[in-house]
Amino acid sequence: MEDVELAEPLEFERLVVTRNPKSTNARNGYRTLGMLKEGFPGRLFELETHEDEHTNIERIAELLRDGDVVAPFGGDSTATQAAEAISRRQDLGKVPLAPFPLGNANQIALMLNSWLRYRFPVSLLQRGRILPIYPFLFRAQGWSEDEARLALFTIGIGVTGASALGLDSPEFRKNRLNRLPFLKKIPEAQVAVRGFRESEPFRKDGLDRIEVLLVNGRRVAKHGRFDIELPEQAFALLELPDKRPTTLAPVLIRFAMQLTQPAQRMTNETLEFTVEAIGDGPIMGQNDGQPFVVKPGKVSITRSQRPIYVVTTRRSLIQRG
Repeated sequence: MEDVELAEPLEFERLVVTRNPKSTNARNGYRTLGMLKEGFPGRLFELETHEDEHTNIERIAELLRDGDVVAPFGGDSTATQAAEAISRRQDLGKVPLAPFPLGNANQIALMLNSWLRYRFPVSLLQRGRILPIYPFLFRAQGWSEDEARLALFTIGIGVTGASALGLDSPEFRKNRLNRLPFLKKIPEAQVAVRGFRESEPFRKDGLDRIEVLLVNGRRVAKHGRFDIELPEQAFALLELPDKRPTTLAPVLIRFAMQLTQPAQRMTNETLEFTVEAIGDGPIMGQNDGQPFVVKPGKVSITRSQRPIYVVTTRRSLIQRG
């Protein structure tokens, strides 16, 4: 069977760089920025982001125009904020997203392109093609439309939310080991273990849970090694009831071996459930690594009707047999 072309050529008039100056690899971004300025003279617009994510989204959304491509310099949170800004501009056509992995977690960027590609940023934008991703939208009872949290890659409640809160802390960002690719896994692992220990169970539709995780693709895999067919309407849903070794061992083994997790398919349906706290602490959630507090009550997770277009060079995403 012949490959089917899914992507479209990338064409743009202006390159909008949203740069997070506090990302763990912010210093490396200056080299990339210089190469882009040289490769696209007079076509680059730079916007520095701040700690308040809502302010960032509003500022980015306000300056966007047709003919832009947005290049977030940071981790998954920086990329998702740019994606949320693009999604708010319903009046615009296709404004592609080209995230550069200059933060701690870079799952979105490394899903789309290899580390080698990012060493030649001008070539990536010259050779890249665009394809649609249909993000998740997380809403809680009583939230306005602007309060919905968008996620290109993953939404989690429980352990991953507690871990995301630790990874977002100033103490973790200042850790010197984060600047060394081969050593930064040490503080990451420490934060993940702490998040696992400190996270409290909660109830989902009356049943005890320590984690509810949705991943925007058919495989739960380590970043940069994906086997996801996009824009196929599918997602992986994982729920963990407790922290017992017998519960966790099969999940961790499947994750390490890159095996498919139990999955459900969803088109435009909404996944709805209630969340209830058990202890006195807050229920933590995360969308693409951005931590937030999940208030008790009814929540819903659905797919966006409008896609976000992303820039990729991966043949496995551009073509499908």
